[in-house]
Amino acid sequence: MCLTISVEFRGIGRKEAESIAAQTLSNKLELQLQEPVSLFGPRTPFFSLSEVGEGCACSMLTDNADWNAPTWEFQSTLLEDLA
Repeated sequence: MCLTISVEFRGIGRKEAESIAAQTLSNKLELQLQEPVSLFGPRTPFFSLSEVGEGCACSMLTDNADWNAPTWEFQSTLLEDLA
């Protein structure tokens, strides 16, 4: 199982999304632009959020995080950047 955090900024176009993705979010977290796929026409661009160089958000969770819990425990060192 892998944790994926998707972020959608409604009302922005492809060029603006590319500009956002090119900016450094922080030295700990990054946004990666994802290609929206739809059979019903253009979709709002969206991003995946992860730790720098990780590709997914699994490493953002603590060892105490329980997949079956209603909320998950994130690493305290990432909370300020995540907010």
